[in-house]
Amino acid sequence: MTARRIRIIVVIALATALLALAFFRSQRLIAWFMPAPEDTVWDEALLLDDEQDKFINEYHLVLLTDFDTDLRVLTLGGQADVAKAAVREFAARKVGNRSGTGRGLLLLIAPEIDMVRLEVSEALEPVFTDTFVAYIQQRQMVPFFQSGRVADGILATTELIYSRAVDAQKGEAFDPRKYESASSGGGAQTAAGIGKGYSPGTPRQTEPMQAGSSPADTVQAYLKAMSNRDARPELPLYSKATRQMLAGWTVTPAQMDNIVSSYKKCGEPELRHPLDDQRAVLRYPVSERTCAPWFLVREDDAWRLDLTMMQQAIRFNNRNEWHFVPGVGHPYETAFDDLSLDKNGFPHERPRQRWALSLETNSVNGLNQTLITYVGPGSAAERMGFRVGDRLLRWEDIELTYAGQVSKSLASVEEGKVVTALIERDGQQMTLRMAAPPMLE
Repeated sequence: MTARRIRIIVVIALATALLALAFFRSQRLIAWFMPAPEDTVWDEALLLDDEQDKFINEYHLVLLTDFDTDLRVLTLGGQADVAKAAVREFAARKVGNRSGTGRGLLLLIAPEIDMVRLEVSEALEPVFTDTFVAYIQQRQMVPFFQSGRVADGILATTELIYSRAVDAQKGEAFDPRKYESASSGGGAQTAAGIGKGYSPGTPRQTEPMQAGSSPADTVQAYLKAMSNRDARPELPLYSKATRQMLAGWTVTPAQMDNIVSSYKKCGEPELRHPLDDQRAVLRYPVSERTCAPWFLVREDDAWRLDLTMMQQAIRFNNRNEWHFVPGVGHPYETAFDDLSLDKNGFPHERPRQRWALSLETNSVNGLNQTLITYVGPGSAAERMGFRVGDRLLRWEDIELTYAGQVSKSLASVEEGKVVTALIERDGQQMTLRMAAPPMLE
């Protein structure tokens, strides 16, 4: 090896070492300026388990990323003046330092003196006013605390803080100027009531809320009940399974208020029936992502809300946008066959289809049956005469054993060629015929 090549190798090695050193120093510098997510929760009173602590930290990181708002939680052991402790701990723990504009919030929970306080930095006082802070504490946080669900109360409060930040951003209420990360004493405090038992109280009005003769009537009655803050689980608006589920739930006044305000922003829902007339879905346009669909089931000749299936099948992200839980089946899913779902379960409009026809094969008593699960409104399949629920027995010369046998023919049959399908509907067989529609470009 020549001396020149040795020098080159040495130079490369030194450069690599210097780059690595610079990288690790930069990482340490970043870590010094940006505390790790674990630093957002200090559970000195030991109210949370490790999983709850982790989940709360993750939500706080979302709030910081989306709105440059540094929210911390401190559970305090021992006796203390909560107002003074909040100001002191706000400064000592550098709440707001993670924010580039000095936006900091400290939620202090003192179980031994039964108090909770949300301390607000100067930069956020125009958004999180004392009145708003008192509202979310008394109407959202405390009911969960009274039920013994401290972590859920913290998360539910964080969700309302996030929602308020969304509204403030839309109205440009956030001041973009950088403030010092300090509290000027803004905020509010209230009794925590941890584990003392929660009662939803008396509704604003107690007129009976009956299930409707149509799905839309039932949903309207439910929204009226929520506007009255009527959290009674025995309301006849609910399915039997839903009443059993709600009997063990904590439904707060703030949650009910949020339901009403959220759906006021939604347009008119579309009514869809999955396969039979005993279930129904009221759903909103895909573009209205904060307007989750309603599931209803027909019981005792009335339409009742099936919140059990909604609870199992639907989740919301931090922006309150709904999506299906991937891999979770439910009896309402065929009402969404005209939509496509991405890997996270978010619905999207399907691309334009030649036939707009969906089929599904199931085994019944050991025999395969292929049923029509979706017929697009105004589509070629609808013009040919197909209806949801039809059993497809034969397509052209194909005697069906599974739905995939039809797919290739649907895509490849020449435009104008007359195609024939044999179906069974209400126990009667019938033949459908139509000239194939144009190919998609």
